[in-house]
Amino acid sequence: MKYFPYLFLLLVVACSSTEEKTEPKTYSDETNRAFLQIERGDSYYMKRPAKSTPPPQVKSPHQTRQATRPVYREDVRPAEIVVKPARREEKPSREEIVIDEKINYQEPQKEKSITTIIPKSQPKTKKSAQMDERLIEINQNLAFYCMKHRKDARFGDSEERCMSFVNQSLEDCQKVHKTPDKKLLSCIQTKLKRR
Repeated sequence: MKYFPYLFLLLVVACSSTEEKTEPKTYSDETNRAFLQIERGDSYYMKRPAKSTPPPQVKSPHQTRQATRPVYREDVRPAEIVVKPARREEKPSREEIVIDEKINYQEPQKEKSITTIIPKSQPKTKKSAQMDERLIEINQNLAFYCMKHRKDARFGDSEERCMSFVNQSLEDCQKVHKTPDKKLLSCIQTKLKRR
């Protein structure tokens, strides 16, 4: 009985084996689907056909060209180069030439004086600095109006007509508001917006 534990240990060691029973490895369902797509040719990463393989037999020449053409992910074509002709200076139309000739035969028009508000030189105080800013802003509004409406039909492509119109509205507002302040500026802006 003394040898019983040794015999039991010998029996256990002899019956045990070092080889484990393993089941075959399997992939997930998603991986199996990806493999099937690759085998079917549905893959985004499809390889080009080998050059050594002969093209399949097809009936028409068009189908032959299509079959021998390698398959790429995207059919990339070079951008077309467009050559544009050089710009030429536009010649004035016959009507413009006739208008210019008519103007040349007329008496030269007198230039109308453009009235602008020029601030008097005074010692700079806070109020005078604000008035100067208002005067500059008023002059800018008048010039901007003429630039914006220079091709308007009522001015007839003449900057002088526009400036006379603007000066007239300026004089009307100056009659009501003697000092150049916010009221004068808003008066000019509303008169110019109305017309």
